[in-house]
Amino acid sequence: MGPIDDSVASLVIAQLLFLQSESNKKPIHMYINSPGPSHRHRHPGGGDPEAQEATLQ
Repeated sequence: MGPIDDSVASLVIAQLLFLQSESNKKPIHMYINSPGPSHRHRHPGGGDPEAQEATLQ
């Protein structure tokens, strides 16, 4: 897979909306395999977070 462009983002959003329509009570878990930001975009003062959680509503 390559970078996330508009068509990839639209596909992911469509899939998330479909899963939500199937059951809005079940959580949706998504794993994103990424090497992280490039050296020039690293977080100041420390390493990159290993995992982040987001709630979609």
